[in-house]
Amino acid sequence: MLSEDRRNRILEMVNAGGAVSVKALSETLGVSEMTIRRDLDRLASLGYLRRIHGGASPSVSTAYEPPFGVREERNLREKRLIGKEAARLVRDGETLIMDVGTTTLEVARNLNGAHNLTILTNSLLIAMEMASRRDFSVYLLGGLLRGQEMSTVGSVTEAILRSYFADKVIMGTGGISAKSGLSNFDVAEAHVRRVMLESAREAIVVADGSKFSRRAFVSVAPLEKINCVVTDCSAPAEEIEAMREKGIRVILCGRADPHGTGGAEAAQRDGRPKGVE
Repeated sequence: MLSEDRRNRILEMVNAGGAVSVKALSETLGVSEMTIRRDLDRLASLGYLRRIHGGASPSVSTAYEPPFGVREERNLREKRLIGKEAARLVRDGETLIMDVGTTTLEVARNLNGAHNLTILTNSLLIAMEMASRRDFSVYLLGGLLRGQEMSTVGSVTEAILRSYFADKVIMGTGGISAKSGLSNFDVAEAHVRRVMLESAREAIVVADGSKFSRRAFVSVAPLEKINCVVTDCSAPAEEIEAMREKGIRVILCGRADPHGTGGAEAAQRDGRPKGVE
């Protein structure tokens, strides 16, 4: 078992059981207790779980959001795949709203193939990423600065957003589920995301598989408010099926999608090589 797969399995066991001992993890996964301890220390440093004597327990509360720099390291391979696939949904000449987030930042980094875009964002990092593109018009939304996230929020941000109408909004999420919809850790950021959804004709959510079946602190919107979800193949199959039953397009990155709505089929339509990057 690869270390990444083993750590994902550890997280599943910890979140399902509430608290799991090093010994139980070692016996179940067939590796030494020393290896398990190293895995737990690594996962704890990234904020995925909490170390306790002799084992680990789930990470704190629904209101806790690890720092941006910590989240940026999580599931980086998956986020890069999602960023590439979501960027392919953007057409030349469109107006986009892009919110703050580690996965939306990966989308921004992959917009190099697009031209004549108008981008509205409350993310300083996304604005800086786009700064060198002469054929992009980038509007950095004003408001209260959240230094930890390098983003703007508050009534000023919301008022500016209401003055514009966009073709698409590309947003991340703290949690997503067919039952609870979209949720977020921060109240002010949740309010901004609601206005973003109101201001765009089409809503695309980018979220790696770890965000599924999760509820963060604040409800943002029901799933009926979005049109498309771009995720990776680790997302729970039952959640994907439930979303598709609601009429939401779901694009899976990392393998061919057996339902024919993911990246592989889109690649064939666009003339790209068969398979997902």
